[in-house]
Amino acid sequence: MPNSTGAAGSLGPRSADGREGVRSMFNRARRTKKFAVVGAVALAIAGLTGCSSPSEQAAEQLTEELVEAAGDGQVDIDIEDDSMTIADDEGNEMALGQGVAIPDTWPDYVPMFNNGTVVMATVQPDAGASAVWETNLSVDEAADTYDAQLIAAGFTLDQDVAVEGAIVRGYSSQDVTISVSIAEESGSTMVTVAGAMN
Repeated sequence: MPNSTGAAGSLGPRSADGREGVRSMFNRARRTKKFAVVGAVALAIAGLTGCSSPSEQAAEQLTEELVEAAGDGQVDIDIEDDSMTIADDEGNEMALGQGVAIPDTWPDYVPMFNNGTVVMATVQPDAGASAVWETNLSVDEAADTYDAQLIAAGFTLDQDVAVEGAIVRGYSSQDVTISVSIAEESGSTMVTVAGAMN
């Protein structure tokens, strides 16, 4: 079976006893968890306040205050209709909602899926990038379409698993590891992509 190592398995630069690498991995995981919690809180607040401009501004301010109280640095949140963007002063950025745009900081080394609508995207400078696309293609069609994109971009397929209608694949190049998960959800196909430098 091909051996595929994801970004989570890379500890980065190590000191002699490995503690620096472990600390770096822990910090990346902590920031990822914080951004996921931020998104959930912001979505809940936005759902309660509706779409009126004063309510949106109040939701943005409240969410920013909650996030800044729980972590370090400044966080900017922009809520608009059914979408929102969240960014901090460390270059981390998250976009959530129907038809949101991929952040401008999306790394060139992670090819974007070309046949769907973005519903979530996250960029973390020291941890890579991930996104979810919704598409009308079938699971197999979406998998084959993105596979062709990655192969054309110089990636090698290392892992290919089909489980209960879902497809999970792992790709790598000399410097990058990409994980792909494709499954049907509520009548649509969801394509989840996560990439990071090795």
